[in-house]
Parts: sequence; structure tokens; C-alpha cells
Amino acid sequence: MTPDVGQFIQGMCKTMEEVILPTVGDSFAQEQAKLIIGTLRFLDTVQDMQYPYEAVENEEYRKILRALSEASLRCERTNVLRSLLDEVKTHLAQEAGLKEHGPRSYRSLRQSNIVMKRLLCGILRTVEELPASIDGLVKEFTKQQLRRERAWMRSLGKDPGTPENLEEVLFGDGEYAKQGR
Repeated sequence: MTPDVGQFIQGMCKTMEEVILPTVGDSFAQEQAKLIIGTLRFLDTVQDMQYPYEAVENEEYRKILRALSEASLRCERTNVLRSLLDEVKTHLAQEAGLKEHGPRSYRSLRQSNIVMKRLLCGILRTVEELPASIDGLVKEFTKQQLRRERAWMRSLGKDPGTPENLEEVLFGDGEYAKQGR
């Protein structure tokens, strides 16, 4: 695909810097144009990491939800929990079907992750106590989620204390790295 998204973004930055910015006299408008250029540069930096980020997250959500659906969970609101677990099973079956058909769109992955996040949060709010093995999985899931979020924010320059960059976090280990990106 030529030009690719990165080339379009770089072209917009170049046009903003070389054509538009020099003709803008108002200092506030110049400041806003520079902010747009900075945002475009950020998008150029992270746009190729967006899909892998969602793919890794999708894999982790499926893993934790599969474990929760197979565990013996206790709660007083059994109807709510049963409904959530039925929804998990249905969604995981749909996910398995989609995975068999090859690559999927970013939007499809993102929407699936939104659904799975809602289901996970619903289950965790409903269950009184998690079995120790599941509690450990939830803690590891949370740790990895925070690790990805911090690496993403580092790309923005918002969390410079994060030792890892986004590419290391996404491709350094885990299922997505094993698939060869």
C-alpha cells in the first residue's frame, strides 16, 4: 500500500511546517499549528503499534475470561453471574470463529476488547471471592495491562519513568511475539 498511513502523516507535517506555518501571522494560530504538528508526529510514531496492542490485549482478555468461565465462582447474585458467564461463552465462541477466518480489522478487534472488558469488569464486581489460581491470573492480567498502558503513555512523553518502550512490551514476549508480529 503506497503511500501508507505514515507517509500521509509525514506529508501533512511537512506541508504544515513548510507551507502553512510560515504564512500564519497570529501567534496563537502558530502555537495551535505546532500542536497539530506534534500530534501528527505522535500518531506517526504509534499508529503501527495500534493493531498489535489490540491483538495482544484481545489474547489476554480471552485467556482470563476462559479461565473465569471454567472456574467455580461464588456469589449471591447467581443469576447475574450466570448471565455474564453465558455471555462470555458466546463471545469466546464468536472469537474462535473469527480467528479461524484469518486476519481481522482493527475495529473488530477493538470492539471485541470493549465487550470483553465489560464482561470482565461485570464478573469481578459480581463475584465475592476469586479462587487463588484465578486471583493470580487477574493480578497478572492487571500487571500486563498497566505495563502496556505505561508504555503507550511513554510514547506520548507522559510517563518518561517507564523503562520499556511500546515495541518491547508488545513484541518482546507473549503470544503476539510468537506469531512473528
